[in-house]
Amino acid sequence: MGHKAIWTFACKVQAMSIALDSSSWQLSHQLNPLVIDGTMQQATLYRSSSVLWGVWGVVHIFFGVFLLYLLQAGQVGEAFHGIAGQAELSTFMLEYPNGVAAVMKQHGYNLLWFGLVTLIASVWVWRRNVQAAALCALVGGLADLGYFMFIDLGGLAVFPGPQMTWIAAAAIGLSGYAVLRGRSSAEGEQTA
Repeated sequence: MGHKAIWTFACKVQAMSIALDSSSWQLSHQLNPLVIDGTMQQATLYRSSSVLWGVWGVVHIFFGVFLLYLLQAGQVGEAFHGIAGQAELSTFMLEYPNGVAAVMKQHGYNLLWFGLVTLIASVWVWRRNVQAAALCALVGGLADLGYFMFIDLGGLAVFPGPQMTWIAAAAIGLSGYAVLRGRSSAEGEQTA
């Protein structure tokens, strides 16, 4: 189902719950997504994080494959410029030894597997799996931490690099908050 279809369905459920009479308050309470019981909000946090990790994964898969394509075609300078786009392209147009191309291919491979792992794990984040959220945070977060320290702070970043850093940070924050909400509600149920 698309995002609009899900939203339309949620609005219909909301309208049905409002339309129910007061004698069926309990059913209305269960169908009403505006009721603050923590479950709906926790699911929304996980699902928002999942979508962000999915986007992050797809972008990194694309750029990993594209980087490998450029390097296989012998365009090492263009591959460097794709990573550090604020630097002048002419500074990268050199004759590189095979070892440099091999290291760049390893970088492209890393982008590809970071993206694949994060994209696959994002499916389980949608299903509120804490371990999948931790895996995404570990793989995606550490990958983007290196990018942030050396490319972003170095003033060499171009679109979509900095945006991916913000997306990873937001996804980590959302899933981290969801995990904390889940623990606090579980502790509340144990004490009750």
